[in-house]
Amino acid sequence: MVTNYTESALDHDQESNSEFLNDFWKAALMGYGSGLCIGLSIIYIMISTGNLKWHARIIEGMEQGIITWRRKKQRESLELPCRYQVFGCQDVFTYHSRHQHEQNCKFHPYNFP
Repeated sequence: MVTNYTESALDHDQESNSEFLNDFWKAALMGYGSGLCIGLSIIYIMISTGNLKWHARIIEGMEQGIITWRRKKQRESLELPCRYQVFGCQDVFTYHSRHQHEQNCKFHPYNFP
């Protein structure tokens, strides 16, 4: 008798899961379809009126963001010697930790004990 209950519960769970997935995909496709129609309409209007300044601004902003991100990554990967290497400091640091070391470097020319 217990086995019948568990089998019917499993069947019910599988039916509810498949029903949920069917409804979910219908809702997702409706959302994507309406978004696609609205987006294509906006693009058509903007191209037909010749107002593409907004597009140029978006592309320039994206380019600037990519350039900034690449520079940041490049700075993080740099290994720089201490500024006071001429006074005997042989330490090498990443871009961000170099400044903190140079403030407390024992070879700093004005570092009085």
